[in-house]
Amino acid sequence: MDSKTKNSSPLDISVQRLALTQDDLNENFAYQRRIPKGCFHATQKILKKEFSRERLKRGLKARFPVIECVRNYSKNYIIGDSVAGITVGIMQIPLGMAYAILGSCPAITGLYSSFFPVLIYFFFGTSRHISQGTFAIASLMISKPVDRLSTPDEIIHRSLNATINASNTMINSLHPDVAMYSNIQVATAVCLLAGVMQFILGVLRVGALSMYLSDTLISGFTTGAAVLIYEYIFSWITHANLATMIIGAISVVVLAFTSEVINPRAMSKIKVPVPIELLAVIVGTGVSYAMSFNENYGVIIVGNIPGGLPPPQVPPIKSLFSEIFVDSFIIAVVTYVISFSLARLFAKKHNYDINANQEFMAMGIANVSSSFFSCFPMCVALSRSMVADSVGGKTQVTGLLSCIVVLIVLVAIAPLFQCLPQCVLAAIIVVGIRRMFLQFRDFIHAWKISKLEAATWMITFLSVCFVAIDIGLGIGVIFSLFTIVMRSQLPYVTTLGYVNDTEFYLDTKKYNAAVEKKHIKVIHYGGPILFANAKSFRKTIYRVSEVNPILVAKKMEKLNKKQDFKSRSQKTVVIDMSDTKVILDSEGNPIFMHGETNPAFENDTGVSQTRNNIDRMNQKNLSSSELLKTGDQEPDDREDTPFDHVITAMKRGIVAIIIDGSPISCVDYAGVGAISQVIEEYEKVGISVYFADLPSGVLEMLDSCDFRSRIRNQVIYPTIQDAVLHVEKKETKTENPISFNSSTKL
Repeated sequence: MDSKTKNSSPLDISVQRLALTQDDLNENFAYQRRIPKGCFHATQKILKKEFSRERLKRGLKARFPVIECVRNYSKNYIIGDSVAGITVGIMQIPLGMAYAILGSCPAITGLYSSFFPVLIYFFFGTSRHISQGTFAIASLMISKPVDRLSTPDEIIHRSLNATINASNTMINSLHPDVAMYSNIQVATAVCLLAGVMQFILGVLRVGALSMYLSDTLISGFTTGAAVLIYEYIFSWITHANLATMIIGAISVVVLAFTSEVINPRAMSKIKVPVPIELLAVIVGTGVSYAMSFNENYGVIIVGNIPGGLPPPQVPPIKSLFSEIFVDSFIIAVVTYVISFSLARLFAKKHNYDINANQEFMAMGIANVSSSFFSCFPMCVALSRSMVADSVGGKTQVTGLLSCIVVLIVLVAIAPLFQCLPQCVLAAIIVVGIRRMFLQFRDFIHAWKISKLEAATWMITFLSVCFVAIDIGLGIGVIFSLFTIVMRSQLPYVTTLGYVNDTEFYLDTKKYNAAVEKKHIKVIHYGGPILFANAKSFRKTIYRVSEVNPILVAKKMEKLNKKQDFKSRSQKTVVIDMSDTKVILDSEGNPIFMHGETNPAFENDTGVSQTRNNIDRMNQKNLSSSELLKTGDQEPDDREDTPFDHVITAMKRGIVAIIIDGSPISCVDYAGVGAISQVIEEYEKVGISVYFADLPSGVLEMLDSCDFRSRIRNQVIYPTIQDAVLHVEKKETKTENPISFNSSTKL
């Protein structure tokens, strides 16, 4: 027999034990409740832990992940990191320049932003594979405050790389009474404020909240942003001349063909993609210089690009604070979410951990530091990160080597690109973000899995496209949080049925072999019970059990008052419902009896008289069918009539409801109150409610709320089978111990 056949053969499992209550389980297996510590003791313990030598050592490593990177660096990583670093550095050059133009900044600022923040992230970042620097979405968001707050002259001539001091001198001489700022000043002020916000959020440990921003939301947001980028670029076509359109079209075709056809083959053979973007920049610059595109054909070029590194300057954060606060916060959150989402993806792929709060602080430190060197906020780029991973990048050293490549360009080569046509950079952007449109497949995939997830994607996408990129993200986040609330309000609830010769209770909607126990309703409730859904919890139990105890109690009370029998001394009234008999006592409370062999029914002293009363009901035309028509209808938000609950209770003879509590993750004080209320309401109409398989945290919450003092009987059991067996024992009136015995093949 092969291993596959051997492993798939069934195993016999035999279990024999006494059926237990939850108290029996706690007593027999030495349950120990966790006792909350006092405030002083807890604070002392936390301080001792936080300031221990081991904690400080771990904290130092956490704040400077580069220490672990250097200590554990292997020589086997050198080749992969070197190839990846050089490749990414080459990609950074054209993409940085292109995304700077997209952000309404001079092209040189894109190279600065591809060097300074990436270098600083190397020391503080925890991700080994993502490529920080410039990205289309961040650039588009930066362009909004830059276009709004920079001077008109700078907007028109933003490709000119005048220094900030010279720009301020010119502007102030023209407008001495009005404070005006260059596009670089606005961009760096946004970078500084966004970095401060990111660092503060990291210190406050807000990074974990990024888990609430689902991948579906990020996909819808980035797809909508891609549409805006296309719209932004193509809106300039009407202002472009024929030569610009021809150069741009040729560039798009060449870039797309190389990316889709040539690079996949190159990657399969030499593992390194053809640097087509850099080649396009070099060729475009050379041809433009040789043919004087700007002078002869009116093609807009990049313009003056200073060589070397920029001198440090303080951004005008104080005077622009109120104007850029909202933009900076949105950019801080969006760039972090995009970066962390991609970092989490690579960490999962390569089986290592990243620190959400440290990532926040790393991006904050990088943005704050680089803002003094004419940089705009950094963000991760999917294309560069995927290339770095595919060519063998293993650690953060990839980013360090890419910085060296960019530094060489800044010091020695950058001024040579001043003749580069801007339409070539626009073509690089168009081709670079084309894959973002493939994220429409995420919507189709989400639709097949969850309609709420698909709605989150579509609402975020449409909001970004038709409202605004920042407002659209806010709408998407609000709707995403709304879906979380909806899931808590609408948990999966179903009835469970018993599978013969096993201890399994399975979903009756999905397992044909699962059959409901007679007179017992087992309900699976798949969600928490909190103040927000306490009321809906009660309504859900009423709906799934098909018996609303409030309506049953009211209707029974009315029936008791309206029945005019000759013998008013009779203590009970029996309603004959085929094979089920329902006894109403003198107070109108129902007692459900199942067949004439039921001991309680046979032992009733008035059995002969009650049988005669059945005949009297028939003689007085008070048959069960007509009896059900009596009484006024109570208002209800369901389509069925209130007396339908009475019909169901009579026909099925439900004596117990067992709620499977295994998926109930938590309860609060209001939830405990809702549970107690459900139990009490059903007790009034003769139906017992039990809970089975509750998690220990929920049990402790029930004990903290003094739940047992509210409930007279034992209602909590360790498993559904224990609860069912105790209900059956109660119904059969036996005093013998209950034995749990099953033999199952798995």
